[in-house]
Amino acid sequence: MAPKMFRKIFIEYALAITGGLLRFVLIFPLSTYSTGAQNHWRTIKDNALLQQNGPYDPAIAAGEKLAQTWGTFGFWWIVAGWVPAVLLPAPPSILFAALDGCITAFISSATHVQTSYAPHRVSDCQGSAAFELHRPLGANESFFEAAARLNATVTDPFSMCKSYTVEWQYGLSVSVIFSFVTVLKIVSWYTEMKEIFQEARAKNLPLGEALLTASVQACKFIPYIFMYGLLYGPFVLFFRCLPISVKSRVRFARRCGIKTGQGIRQKSAMQMEAVKKAIKSPEEKPQIIMSNETPETLAEFLGIYDMLILVCQDLHYVDIANLGLVSKSVREAVLPTDSRIYRTMHFKRYTCQRRDRKQCWVCRNQICTCRVVSKPVTSDKRSLSSISTTVALIAPLATFQTFNESVVLRSQVVKTPWILGVATANPSQTSQVFGSAAGTAPPIIRFTRATLHPSFALFAKTAMIVAMKSC
Repeated sequence: MAPKMFRKIFIEYALAITGGLLRFVLIFPLSTYSTGAQNHWRTIKDNALLQQNGPYDPAIAAGEKLAQTWGTFGFWWIVAGWVPAVLLPAPPSILFAALDGCITAFISSATHVQTSYAPHRVSDCQGSAAFELHRPLGANESFFEAAARLNATVTDPFSMCKSYTVEWQYGLSVSVIFSFVTVLKIVSWYTEMKEIFQEARAKNLPLGEALLTASVQACKFIPYIFMYGLLYGPFVLFFRCLPISVKSRVRFARRCGIKTGQGIRQKSAMQMEAVKKAIKSPEEKPQIIMSNETPETLAEFLGIYDMLILVCQDLHYVDIANLGLVSKSVREAVLPTDSRIYRTMHFKRYTCQRRDRKQCWVCRNQICTCRVVSKPVTSDKRSLSSISTTVALIAPLATFQTFNESVVLRSQVVKTPWILGVATANPSQTSQVFGSAAGTAPPIIRFTRATLHPSFALFAKTAMIVAMKSC
């Protein structure tokens, strides 16, 4: 599997990128080659002395005409077909390979013809060589002398000989690079066609139908290629040519626009989600189904939002979530269905004091350190009776089994002059709850871990907090 995947990546990307780079590299040598061939052919065409019927070698006129024709055509073909040749898939991509091969063959033929009369090195034109090369018998001047005399721009025989040498050198390099481009395109087309054949064989499709489908898909892709090359490409090139000061401002505005759009999109998505939850479909069941029973006293107390916030200041968000498991009415009072999302975010953020909360906005629940909340020492009998009444009401609700070690609840440790023992299911044992105020007992309220649902333990703790606040 790995070699096959590597082979596919190499063929689809490496060959395409290499072919595109070689096509881009061909633009400069082809432009130089075609420009030199046009100048030479223009001089020959305008002067009968230099043509095939003249005294000079007829291969010069034939070679320059061939080089001018296919050099110019190859240059414009590379410029116009650079992007489509890279992006167009098979089978139509074979047309680019065929035309590339045709251009390569004709430019190679022109270079082969030029080999017979053009020097291969510039040093071959130095000295008297420019005056002696291709000088017919009985003629007073060589071909390069006559071309320099009849040319309006290059009037030096050495410069004219040098221009023919440079044209031959560029023709040789263009032929080699064009050959590589053609071979890469043929290999890429072959591999793509092989994949099409394998896919057709796997799906039991006729070969003609598979080729027709692939051709139609490739033809549909052609407009996108031209739109990219004509509409998007020029703007990108123009932007690349701008100074850094202009590009930095444009990029800054683009980043601000993208971030603003992302914020608007996220906000609209959240609003739509809230609307969907508010307007439920008939098939969706509500999260909380309230019964017709009268709400509990604790639910009525927590239904007052200010009182709920006062209670939540001493609780962790996990404790609040567990508090909602006591009953349906308490759940509706703590996290009502119409504002559940808002209250969830509110409780997660503000249920612990800021100085004691680790600043963690990534984790689901923030972590609060254990802290000691001072409580004024009072000997008011009403406070004692309030605490005893609360414990007497809580004790029969659930059975708490005594462990070897009592555990402190996770939110905080409450400091008080009275000690609360182990709550039991037997009301007769509630006299063990309170100890003496002589100062021998440790000033910490402790509960044992319950074996039943944690909501009962949290219920007991919430009632204790309410009793403490009423003290």
